[in-house]
Amino acid sequence: MIPPITPELLSLLKDFKRQHPWTGDLTDRKNKFIILNRRLNELFHKEVELDTSRVVDGVSSYNSYIPVVGGVMAQKIIMIGKLSVITYLHEYAHILDANEFEAQNWAIELYKQIFPKNFVNLHIDDSGFASLEVDP
Repeated sequence: MIPPITPELLSLLKDFKRQHPWTGDLTDRKNKFIILNRRLNELFHKEVELDTSRVVDGVSSYNSYIPVVGGVMAQKIIMIGKLSVITYLHEYAHILDANEFEAQNWAIELYKQIFPKNFVNLHIDDSGFASLEVDP
């Protein structure tokens, strides 16, 4: 079950928002996500690795959460393609034992609370897949 959305979590994500995650060059944007990952790890007492080595300036986003690597339990989020706040939060929710439905809802609700102006441009299809109709 996914943890509740707490004031501490919202504060952490508001700090992330103040860093303007969509601004700067690609290295700057990757570093903002890496810092977010470190802070979420501290909040939830996890040791999740965030791999941004396959992120490029592009429109596709094929991210994944890897719970097992080579038969050894490891927690790793791999970002491929475009850096996406919703997708990153979705993958992190899996670290917190969320199923697919819970991960989608948690990520979208957090995005709605932290980025309300961008949320109005969000398109959510029947399967719960979210995408921005316009870049923020």
